[in-house]
Amino acid sequence: MHIMSDGLLQTRAMFAPETINVEERTVELVWSTGAQVRRASWSRGDYIEELSMAPGAVRMERLNKGAPLLDAHDSFSLRSQIGVVQRAWLDGNQGRALVKFSRRDDVEPIFQDVQDGIYRNVSVGYKVHKTERDETGAVPVERAVDWEPYELSLVPIPADAGAQVRSEEPPATQPEKERSMTLPVDGVQAPEPTTQETVTRAAAPVAPAAPVVNADEVRAEERRRTAGILDAARKLKVGDELAHQLIADGVSLDEARLQLIDAKAQDEQRTPAQSRVEVTKDHGQKRFDAKLEHLKFRSNLGDMTDAAREYRGSTLLDMARESLDLAGISHRGMDKSEIAVRAMHSTSDFPLLMASIQRVTLKAAYAEEQQTWRPLAEQRNLPDFREMKEIEVGGQMLPEEIKEGGEYKTGTIQEQQGSWSLTEYGKKLVIGRRLIINDNLGYITRAVQVLARGVATFEANQMWGLITGNAKCMSDGLALFHASHNNTGTGVIGETAISAARQAMRNQKDFTGKNPLYVVPQYILLPTTLETAFDKFNATITPNQTSSVNIFSGYLQKIVEPRLDASSTAQFYITGNYPGVTKLIYGYLEGEAGPTIESEIKRDPDGIVTYLRHDFGCAIGQHQGFYRSTGA
Repeated sequence: MHIMSDGLLQTRAMFAPETINVEERTVELVWSTGAQVRRASWSRGDYIEELSMAPGAVRMERLNKGAPLLDAHDSFSLRSQIGVVQRAWLDGNQGRALVKFSRRDDVEPIFQDVQDGIYRNVSVGYKVHKTERDETGAVPVERAVDWEPYELSLVPIPADAGAQVRSEEPPATQPEKERSMTLPVDGVQAPEPTTQETVTRAAAPVAPAAPVVNADEVRAEERRRTAGILDAARKLKVGDELAHQLIADGVSLDEARLQLIDAKAQDEQRTPAQSRVEVTKDHGQKRFDAKLEHLKFRSNLGDMTDAAREYRGSTLLDMARESLDLAGISHRGMDKSEIAVRAMHSTSDFPLLMASIQRVTLKAAYAEEQQTWRPLAEQRNLPDFREMKEIEVGGQMLPEEIKEGGEYKTGTIQEQQGSWSLTEYGKKLVIGRRLIINDNLGYITRAVQVLARGVATFEANQMWGLITGNAKCMSDGLALFHASHNNTGTGVIGETAISAARQAMRNQKDFTGKNPLYVVPQYILLPTTLETAFDKFNATITPNQTSSVNIFSGYLQKIVEPRLDASSTAQFYITGNYPGVTKLIYGYLEGEAGPTIESEIKRDPDGIVTYLRHDFGCAIGQHQGFYRSTGA
């Protein structure tokens, strides 16, 4: 089972000072050993978290790019950064780092306490991207197999007792039971205390053994304290962040309740509407994303995610009901028709949900359509609907000898220009209440797929129509296959016709008529009627004599297009490449590289009207890259 977590978490560990370089103000530390930490969650219950220390499981980039060393995870002030991570690495099952302390006056006491062995506990702030849940034991284990440390902190109490400032000298040791806490965030995880055996350096003679502590009683008491603080925060509607901080700081339940009451009083002095909007938006967005993921799964556009599983079996009408609930609209006593109409015409997220699944469907279906013209074209998106000038420059700029004491001679560059622009196209589709009531998601997505195919067909008609319709070139305003362009010929597919085409393209010049372009033939454009004839000609064979060798075998790549049949079943075209020679140009409005969908609520017809908008333009750039044969 895979669980994704976007929350920012901390786990605590320990710090030991003998690797300190006082002059450089550096010290080596162990920031994690992957020790198991017991946690609790209102949604998942008790579980044990374990951080995998396998090289592929830990994303080390942020630590090795100058991650901060903080004072107890305080990331709200620049003064809370007391140092920087210079280097971090994995050593077996340990995460280690070399950190450097700031030379600021306010950091000096902290650095001195680290030297003296007073501060030695380390905590790592991290983000879990993926976990694996093992439920075979009495308490489930969630193992983070993809997680990312992003900061290190000095802290008073660790959770991972193996994480400490690294000591290089053999210490006098004494077994010691240490009670540690974990700090959850985002209301996802509540901490459990854990008792771990640690070995620490004795700074003084060995003290008498500490009294035996009943670990079960400690855990039970900590659970009661944690649950009490979280329950008080929930009833007072105080943010989880303060509750988690109180838990991590070891504040007693009674004292925590007093602090939560004070925090509530301060909150009431602020504008309550802003807080409600922020919380509702965050909660509503998560629900919205989960519903959209479920609809994508139903439409074969995505996998079933953990968030989407909550909506397994839900119909469109069920989602409409929930959208009304989230918008604060009661649907008690409404029949199916009323629910569908109210969801579509209210301020709920249901219309946006319908528009979103249509956008996802449109994008996927449009991308799947085969567009045979794309290898021949260059995309240039435009910022608006005004004409775009395309300037072509040419002329000979040959260097000339400069005599002793002579001057440079001025060259002349010629230019010609054409223009093209975008045009707005569109279509609309109505999603009525019947489709919602009948849970006809398949019809909705198939209708959008038809729209996507329509857009692709429209583009292909436009692009191929430039060639078959012998459209005018932007460069000179003449028809593509004009007599003055020297780009037409005769003959069926064979060595003679292909050779003539190659020769004509090689001899093409720029618009000044002075500079040869040496265009290289690349594609042959065929109607379906000539595909077999070309395949036979293009086939590689072993001839009995040299004169039978097909020198053009594999020379050209074929593009077969049924739209060419409508123009002529005998004609074929050859296109070539040369830097600076633009064959076909197409483009969209900047920021909308393809069709887009917008929705509007209508009463007549009663439903959601989907508007498909497509801003598109195309043109022929220059003729030098094209050749046409009559095929006879």
